[in-house]
Amino acid sequence: MKTGIFAITAFCATVAFAQGPGAFVRPGGPGRGFGAERVVTGAPYSAVEVHQFQEQLADGNTINRTSQITLYRDTNGRTRTEVTVTPPSGSGKQPFTMVTISDHVAGKQYILDSSTMTFHTNRIPVANAVAGNRSGRGGNAQARTAPSTSGSATPAVRQGRGGAQITRAALGSQMKNGALATGTRETEVIAAGKVGNAQPLTVTRETWYSEQLKRNVEVRVVDPQHGDSTTELTNLVAAEPSAALFEVPSGYTEKNVRRGGGPGFARSSRPVGPGSRQ
Repeated sequence: MKTGIFAITAFCATVAFAQGPGAFVRPGGPGRGFGAERVVTGAPYSAVEVHQFQEQLADGNTINRTSQITLYRDTNGRTRTEVTVTPPSGSGKQPFTMVTISDHVAGKQYILDSSTMTFHTNRIPVANAVAGNRSGRGGNAQARTAPSTSGSATPAVRQGRGGAQITRAALGSQMKNGALATGTRETEVIAAGKVGNAQPLTVTRETWYSEQLKRNVEVRVVDPQHGDSTTELTNLVAAEPSAALFEVPSGYTEKNVRRGGGPGFARSSRPVGPGSRQ
């Protein structure tokens, strides 16, 4: 159960972080910005995404958590994510790696478990993407326009959920971990009494978006209600990853489980290697 929760949490964080500038997202709960994974072509890279979270408790204690995911994307929009799972202490199990390969060219997704040397195959939509565009289900979507680089631009003000006031300001452009990125800061003010708060709450989200990579490279959130977090790409290489990273390696066995589960449900397996069909 803990492994499943960890994998889902890591996936949701990655999807939210990868989104371009726009919707305000708070850590700790579902918010706008979470959604279906988008396909981006013509912008290959590899990187390690590091997420740091800190929460200050009322008694002065603090909670600190750090996690990381290794990411790859090729020119065709295929992606690979690698998450190291550490079993609970005393379980006797060794850390292992969960790998997800999403191949929108072939319309397949592979989920690999290094602890059992097995993988599952899922069907996913085939992307009809155009280089430099983001493609969702059923067609193409133009890449989001990067925020204005003008530092003197008038901040945009809009209403958020519950009548919260959100102010958006441009931060200009600068290098972030080897990538030229354009920054924006969104400040959300939650009026007193809206969530049981005696005084207004101010939440800020600073986002740095790379037009070259078509994704965020750094997001910083300061939230007095849910805790502070920083997510950034490190060890960034804006180049084509090895094609082998988007294929199931030899030695893995495919596990197919029919829907319905329960006693008597059917399973089939077949190895992947020389002479076998994928």
